[in-house]
Amino acid sequence: MADHDHQVTDTLPFVQLTPPGSACSIALGSGITDAAPGSVRGLQLMVSDIEAAWAKLVGREVEVGDVQVQEIRACPS
Repeated sequence: MADHDHQVTDTLPFVQLTPPGSACSIALGSGITDAAPGSVRGLQLMVSDIEAAWAKLVGREVEVGDVQVQEIRACPS
């Protein structure tokens, strides 16, 4: 079952899935990023403490950009 499934714009459908028991979600949609398939460019993370997650990545010398907070909307029932 999708966590989120909505049409962001006329050209951007967005679906977020979380496998059962997983702490990670997968976002699917056309036009989400122009990154090559299989790359991690434009990776989006949904975490309970973004500052801690960002600090941990930086501490491990991962190149990360600025945090962008997105509005979360529930899927229609």
